[in-house]
Amino acid sequence: MRYFLILILILLFTTVVYLPSLFNFFAQDDFIFIKQFSQNSLALDLRNTFGPPVVTHWRPLHNAYFLISGNVFGTNYFGYHLFTLLLHTFTAFFIYIIYKNLFRQELGAISASLIYAVHPAHFVALFWISGAAINIGFFLFVLSLYCFLTKRLVPAIFLYSLSLLASEAILVGLFIYLGILIFRKQFKTHSFFILTLFIISIIFLVFRFVFLKPPVTSDEYQVMISGESVGALRYYILRTGGFVEGYGRTFLSLALVLWLVASIFVFFKLLKKRISQFLLLLFIIAVGFFPFVFIPNHLSAHYMAVAVWGFSMLMGTIISSFKKPVSISLLISFILFSFFAVRLEMKNSWVINRSNLAHKLIGDIELRNLPEGTALIFDDNELASSLEQYISLGSGEAVNVWFFEKNYKTCFSFFERCSSN
Repeated sequence: MRYFLILILILLFTTVVYLPSLFNFFAQDDFIFIKQFSQNSLALDLRNTFGPPVVTHWRPLHNAYFLISGNVFGTNYFGYHLFTLLLHTFTAFFIYIIYKNLFRQELGAISASLIYAVHPAHFVALFWISGAAINIGFFLFVLSLYCFLTKRLVPAIFLYSLSLLASEAILVGLFIYLGILIFRKQFKTHSFFILTLFIISIIFLVFRFVFLKPPVTSDEYQVMISGESVGALRYYILRTGGFVEGYGRTFLSLALVLWLVASIFVFFKLLKKRISQFLLLLFIIAVGFFPFVFIPNHLSAHYMAVAVWGFSMLMGTIISSFKKPVSISLLISFILFSFFAVRLEMKNSWVINRSNLAHKLIGDIELRNLPEGTALIFDDNELASSLEQYISLGSGEAVNVWFFEKNYKTCFSFFERCSSN
């Protein structure tokens, strides 16, 4: 009953902060993935989902999410978002359990789970349906870690393997396991377990990056070590700390600075007493930045699921060191901050802008109710450029998904010479 009430509490605050995400329309890759992995023949959907990559990275479990959701929800975007929100809530719930198992502190566990659940860095993952790959992988990883901490080693290995099939970024989970084993002084007793994870990771790396490297995305996600990596690190540190992109000099940011400064002061006060715990949590935050700091051309806060987990546990530890009324006040203040930060980000987010544009374009086509086989021309106009329309509509796949019985043709003047005849 206690666990059930904790789960409801997490769901309540997550929904309050991220309620608008449930009503955000599809955007760009959403249409591509729905068309590629669902609503075709079952044989074709399965081949596209688990076979060699064509339109995206080889992430079979993320693809399977669209295989299932696309066939269940179709064009009902609310269903996709609800699924993602519930997955996010259960991730936060298992963070509560993991924290209790590692550090034996109830208030710290509740604080860590709620800070993770409402953190503004999850904006893209919850507002953009296609942004859930890392969240799915991280959910499977925390399940793996839960099984390990409760001495279910075979399920832990299996779930770790599945997490890699959702997102290759969860390879950092191997290092997190190493950190936890060192923290618990159990490395020798679990050497076979960690060796098994290492072998699985190496096999996955070879197949994923040698034989299953996607041709269409390899140029876009170039790994580089340069001065730009420093800027990427700064970006991710700020996003992990909760700062909203583009709003550095607002009252909201000032409030967060004061909250963090007070936390840092307490951090140094507790450092000697909990040095091993703090080192583990700082290690998890640092590991969460990889490999994204080396892909500076693709910055996005939603990549920071692992780093935000480390941050939430660190802040949960600090908050729980105060007297209970102060601890609860600090926790509520972060939830309030996240509530306003999410609404602030909604005003200037590419996800919202492209979702709104796609919604408007599809609505206009519906109103026109054109005959079957009509050629739809997308020119530059006061609404958006042809290129922006092309991106927002998922390279035109939105038309095939939304009007699949109409067999409409598309022409985007940015790329093609379109004729109105």
